[in-house]
Amino acid sequence: MALLFIGSFGGFYLAKRQTSSQIITNKAVEEKFTGTITDINYQCQADGICTIQIGEKYVIVGKGESPTPEPKGNSSNIELDENKKNSYLGKKVEVFAQKIDNNTYTIYGKTKYYVKLLNQKSEDGKFCGGFAGIECPVGYLCKYDGNYPDASGICVKK
Repeated sequence: MALLFIGSFGGFYLAKRQTSSQIITNKAVEEKFTGTITDINYQCQADGICTIQIGEKYVIVGKGESPTPEPKGNSSNIELDENKKNSYLGKKVEVFAQKIDNNTYTIYGKTKYYVKLLNQKSEDGKFCGGFAGIECPVGYLCKYDGNYPDASGICVKK
């Protein structure tokens, strides 16, 4: 049983019990979750933000230059290099981050936040489809993330 943020009043945050891994500390909702990388955005190279998309959730892992640096967690085992993007799509990760809204998180604010790759011993979660038409290994099928030309997905056991 954990706490879920529901609003603020006079500088204090109100919370209710929730059966998830959400925790409220120092007026921030922190959450730990796992999922599969479905996209990586590299806009922080141009004074924007870099995000890793994990299912329907977005985790901010990089920002353009800022005059006031802030503490940042670790995502060092996922390189923010657009040329290596496809090597991370479909990989399973564990995230511990501050929740900003319903589907946005950040590893900024505390050094204990992280996004880390998990060991993957099977073909489950590997990237498939896309404009290159990448196929899954025998015994797996591609679970697409949409019904449109060049849709991508992840491999799941038949």
